[in-house]
Amino acid sequence: MNGCLSSTLLLVLIVCSTAGVLSGQSADALKNKRAELLAEINANNRRLGDTRRNKAATVEQLALLQQQIRKRAELITTLQQEITHTDASIIRTNEVVFALNEDVERLQEEYSHLVRAAYRSRLQNTWLSFLLSSRSFNEAFRRWQYLRQYQRFRSRQARLIVATQKSLQTKLTQLEVRRTEKEKLLQTEENQRLAISREKGAQDQLLTKLNKSEANILTEIKQQEIAREELNQAIEESIASEMARIRKAERNRTTTTAAAPASSNVATPEVSNEASNFSSQKGRLPWPVEGEIVKRFGRQPHPTVKGVEISNNGIDIGIKTNTTVKAVAAGTVVSTHFVPGYRNMVLVRHGDYYTVYSNLESVNVSSGTSLSAGQTIGNISTQAGELHFELWRQKERLNPERWISK
Repeated sequence: MNGCLSSTLLLVLIVCSTAGVLSGQSADALKNKRAELLAEINANNRRLGDTRRNKAATVEQLALLQQQIRKRAELITTLQQEITHTDASIIRTNEVVFALNEDVERLQEEYSHLVRAAYRSRLQNTWLSFLLSSRSFNEAFRRWQYLRQYQRFRSRQARLIVATQKSLQTKLTQLEVRRTEKEKLLQTEENQRLAISREKGAQDQLLTKLNKSEANILTEIKQQEIAREELNQAIEESIASEMARIRKAERNRTTTTAAAPASSNVATPEVSNEASNFSSQKGRLPWPVEGEIVKRFGRQPHPTVKGVEISNNGIDIGIKTNTTVKAVAAGTVVSTHFVPGYRNMVLVRHGDYYTVYSNLESVNVSSGTSLSAGQTIGNISTQAGELHFELWRQKERLNPERWISK
């Protein structure tokens, strides 16, 4: 019976220890996700503060509020998962505490029986009689060994009681820690719900203001469309000029009998290699700045004006602080322009592919500059708020979000 009890206790401790390691890994993942979401929410709060100071009610401010509400909702989901995880841990720990309590009681009861039996034997001098009543020396030796094993068993039982009591105390301490963690998580969840309620109120007020000034918004949309078209034209002209230059260089390399027609899109081996290297990095390109996508690629409904669509040839990445803009891959600067509405723009060629970085405060490169991946192109300020980033393959617009790392 005692051996079974020890084995059962050992099995319980091993199972609970393994479950604790696995649950610890899951808990760490949830804690890391919570920390990331809180960091993003704090960054958005700073950007919202800048927007409120520098501008009146704008679409950008509304987009930030909507994004903030989504992030807080995601954080609440993460917190609820953590609370569920903590509840499960508390239940497991309670089960272990209950099992350990039972084991301590059984061990103490068995040990008390052993002590009483030993005491009675000592009073009656039965141990000595037990040895002296042996019929041979071998039998006496075997009885002596039995008595020694009995004494060792008593000592082992005493040690087992102490170890089990220590395990019990450890589990009780862990239980108290889990309950404290749960209380903190519940308080954080409540704070986030209150923050969402405030931000939804601010969103409703902003929507009211924007709806009242719908005519101004439509004018703003038209101005943005004009600026987008000017940027688009600058990019197309620069790419067309660069393609023409590449074709001319190719014609100069060939013989007159094998000259390529002027209208063909023949690329040099260097251009083909650059294009191949760039295309092999699809889905793994580094981000040009640290931040978060606030406007996505393609046509999409306007966030406030029903029935109106806006178009985006690239993506807009909201920045947290004044920062540098870096090339996503090795390439050559084709051109730099100042485009009203998009400030400074840099066009970089990577074989048949072109990346566009606009809304820059300042530019550190010039046409013809060879760039390595991660090299600084220019700077962008929090006043600008967002980097506008586009990706083209010759004259075809591509969705940059599918190319940069997740």
